[in-house]
Amino acid sequence: MPPIATEAAEDPGSQAGCVDAARPRRRRILLADDHPICRLEVQCLLEPLEVDLELAGDGSEAVERFVAGRFDLVLMDIDMPVMDGLAAIRRIRAHERASGAAPTPIVTYTGGACAQVRNAAQEAGAGAHLAKPLCPHELIALIEGVPDAEL
Repeated sequence: MPPIATEAAEDPGSQAGCVDAARPRRRRILLADDHPICRLEVQCLLEPLEVDLELAGDGSEAVERFVAGRFDLVLMDIDMPVMDGLAAIRRIRAHERASGAAPTPIVTYTGGACAQVRNAAQEAGAGAHLAKPLCPHELIALIEGVPDAEL
C-alpha cells in the first residue's frame, strides 16, 4: 500500500516560500468520539500514516472544530453526549452549503451498524460507514482513498 501523503516541504532551490508541488501535504482528519479509548485506538492506527488528527469529544465540539478549520475527512461517532453525530453531520453540511464549500467526506463509525443507523447517517450527509470495533485495514484503505482537498 502506498503511504498517505506527507507534509509539503520547501525546495531549497526554489524561491523562498514556494512549496514543492511534487510532495503532497498531510491530510487533516477530524475525529469525533466521546470515548477516550476509541479516540486512542484511532490515533494509534493513524500514527504511522502521518496525518494531522484533530480530536473532538462530542458532536458540538466537532462542529466547532470543523467550522474553525479545513479537513480532508471527518470520522464521526453517532452516539455522543451534548450533540449526537447525526445532528453534527447536519450542522457541518449546513455550514458547507452556507459558505459555498465543497462537501467534506464524512464517515460514521459506531457499534450500531444496522441498516436503520446507516440510512439515518446517509440521510444526514455521511458518505460511508465503518463498524466498531474498527478494522485497521478498512480504516487505512479509507484514508488512503481520500483525495487531497484543494486549499
